[in-house]
Formats: sequence, C-alpha cells, structure tokens
Amino acid sequence: MFVLDASGSEGVENFKKELNFTAEFMKGFQIGRQHVQFGLVTFSSYGRSEFYFNTYHDLQSILHKLDTIQYTGGSTHTESGLSSAKFQFYSHHGARPNAQKIAIVLTDGQSYSTSRTIQKANELKDMGVKVISLGIGSSVSQAELMGIATDPQHVFNVTNFDTLNSIQYEIKTAACAGWYSPPVKPKLCTRDFQTDVQD
Repeated sequence: MFVLDASGSEGVENFKKELNFTAEFMKGFQIGRQHVQFGLVTFSSYGRSEFYFNTYHDLQSILHKLDTIQYTGGSTHTESGLSSAKFQFYSHHGARPNAQKIAIVLTDGQSYSTSRTIQKANELKDMGVKVISLGIGSSVSQAELMGIATDPQHVFNVTNFDTLNSIQYEIKTAACAGWYSPPVKPKLCTRDFQTDVQD
C-alpha cells in the first residue's frame, strides 16, 4: 500500500513526482491476483482511498489510474492517511491472509498530530503490516518517521522530490527483506511470494 502526501506544502508538480516514483516502483513487480497487489491512499486534510488491492490486476490499469489522481492540497494529516490504509488491509478490499503486507508512507513534512500519527502506524503494525517511511526534504520530523516505520532499518530520506527515484532499489530491498538471504535484486521477490504492497 502506498500512502502519499498530497498536502499544500508539496504543490502539484512535486505531487506528480510522487506519483511517478510510485509508478516506477510498481514497474519492477509482477502484478496479478496470484502475484503482487497494490493499493493507494493519498492524504492531506483527510485520507482518501484511491484504489484497493482488488481494484486492478495489471500494471497498465494501475498506471492509467495514477495519471488521473488529483492533487488536493490542505493540511498534513498523516494519521488520516494511515487510518485509510488500515481500512484497505481488510480482506474485502483484496488483502490476502497468506500475503506479506507492506505500507510505504511518503511525506515532505510533519503531521498535524505526531501522537495520533504514531498511534495509527502502530495499529497497522499490530495487523502484521511492515511499514516503511520515506521523508522528502528538510521539513520532515525524523522522530515521527521513526515512529511510523516498523524499525530504524525501514526509515529512508531523500533531499528533495527530484531525487526520489534514486532510492528505488533501497525501498524495494526493504520491502522484500526477509524472503532471501543474502539480499537479491528486488524483482526476484515477486516470483515465489504473494505480496500486498500498499503506500
């Protein structure tokens, strides 16, 4: 599950760069009912479910949807995005009991309520979701990113939106960690495992 910041601090062009990062990430996986499933949430003043795990079952349909997602602007209510993500991990939205569940949270700022954000992130972790946090720029709170993520090894930072794609490999490796030892190229993790990836 991707959980993408769409707040006012980003602006429409940087939001498009988030969507491009998401699209490039997804291109590295085999997508389908028996392979990787993706869902997506955006958040600003509220969380919004853009599509569920069982909405699309092929890459082209997802890429078409990504081209249509609108930038909303507003406050940074990261907790609302995490709450919407939690809702998506229920089985009636396509989450599978035998699939590893992953949430990848992107943000360029500090949330409206750090305590509620960490609370909602913990609720995801209690459901067995691996949570990866990715901070963009200098306005993020490292303490909050640490509170969102499963552990310090799942916290990442980039200096700006233009460098997002430079961290693709690291994020994919973190998402696939635990399936292979030593780590191998992330694309291999789609061959033998069913995975729900949700940001």
